[in-house]
Amino acid sequence: MLLLAPVMAASSAGSLPSTEEGLLDLLDRELIRRDGYIRKRIASADSLNKLIASQSERRTELYLDLGTMVAPINCDSAISVFNRGLEVARNVGDSVSAQRFLILSASELRKFGATPDALNALKNVNENGIFPENRLLYYETARDLNLYIAEILESSEVARSYLKEGMNFAEKQLELLPPDTPSAQIAQSIIYYAKGQRPLSAGSLHNLATDLDMSDPDFSLAMTMLGGQYYYLGSLHEAVRYWSLAAISEVRNGDLKGSAMARLGRALYDLGDLERAYKYLSISLENSVRAGDMSNTVFVSESMIPVSQALSSLSHRRMLMMFGLIVTLSVVILLLGNFYRHRKRRVKELEQVKRQLANANMIKEAYISEFINLCSSYMGSLEDFTRMCRRKITAGQTDDLLKYMKEGRFMDEQREKFDEIFDETFLAIYPDFITGLNHLLLPDKQIVLSSPNVLSTELRVLAFMRLGVDDTARIAHFLGVSTNTIYTYRNKFRNMAVERETFDSDVMQIGVMK
Repeated sequence: MLLLAPVMAASSAGSLPSTEEGLLDLLDRELIRRDGYIRKRIASADSLNKLIASQSERRTELYLDLGTMVAPINCDSAISVFNRGLEVARNVGDSVSAQRFLILSASELRKFGATPDALNALKNVNENGIFPENRLLYYETARDLNLYIAEILESSEVARSYLKEGMNFAEKQLELLPPDTPSAQIAQSIIYYAKGQRPLSAGSLHNLATDLDMSDPDFSLAMTMLGGQYYYLGSLHEAVRYWSLAAISEVRNGDLKGSAMARLGRALYDLGDLERAYKYLSISLENSVRAGDMSNTVFVSESMIPVSQALSSLSHRRMLMMFGLIVTLSVVILLLGNFYRHRKRRVKELEQVKRQLANANMIKEAYISEFINLCSSYMGSLEDFTRMCRRKITAGQTDDLLKYMKEGRFMDEQREKFDEIFDETFLAIYPDFITGLNHLLLPDKQIVLSSPNVLSTELRVLAFMRLGVDDTARIAHFLGVSTNTIYTYRNKFRNMAVERETFDSDVMQIGVMK
């Protein structure tokens, strides 16, 4: 379709600078224009939205195009588009397209950080039978998901099993692809990689650097893979070359979820170019936050640690320590933001099922408003804290700054804001939560809130349980208490329950439509 034309001018690697420094300089210039590339992609998505509103007979096809257009910008938006397309496809009886939307959603769920959900979605598709038209997409999505899990788990036995599974899907994909096509060469490279034949894996991709336009999504994927093979083989300068090509392609395509720039930053750190390494990793972190790409965020955050440590030893140590603090706080805000966005998606799904909530639209708007207010509050607090750090460091008052940080007032203030907004939002979604909880407790153990819309720390533990957060360490982190305290609170409620053995599962049923 015309509207799905690339947001960048077509070019191949052959028309670009041939030297490593030339490619890095070009990347720096393209980064200055990156917002313009993103705006072009957003404008194309807006045009597709208008077409969807005016061409009802082509809505299924247009939703596929729209999801493909917004996927590189934001995971949550892409999932929303694919869900709307799924509903339209089901309404018109288009089972093939409906299944395609499910597969595409699984791909975005992995990037959103919901890997178990992605695995379950693909498992359900497979159990229901894959349509021939969707087999290539299914194999590619399942391949990438298994390879991602294998990379996260690194060298464990479990990782090797996922790597083998990813290779199996690549082999199935290769059986369906015409030979010598870019997708076939990428699949073959993955098979070689899974077998430990890295030189052959790299050899399968070399010609794609000149055969493909940089506007082709396969170009960025192939160059990222090729850079990875050279990095593993110890050829850092070759890795920098190919990751630079991939990063330029991602920037020009308005792709916020590519990993090439983060990997390039890590390679430049190994080569001693700390300034560029820090710059590219910082931009990658910003892109990951903006796109809601949790999988990339974890990788970038881990890569930032050694770079920040190296920078702290330079002559501008105090200023660089401030930058490191900003990055750390940005990661904290990212985690909180992703937590709330994940909860928002879950609440929206629940609102569709719970038809008895007459004020469903009001709850959704209030939830979004509270989320925006929380993000705005955190950003304002971060700006104030940054200005205070700058003043203290400039004035040489580092002891005062250290004392302030040790007192923990900043984190206490942020936690109070989090608790207040969490309580109001949770009770808006589950207004009968306390009533439902009291039904589970003994008559002499009934709960009465000390103040309206204010939960105690003990009740927040149950609130997190009701939201599906069963990781004790994660709950303890958000509430600012120890894991032992969380266990104590849970046992306390179990001892107060009418049915102690089923108390946890009973809590999960509070608010569920019977």
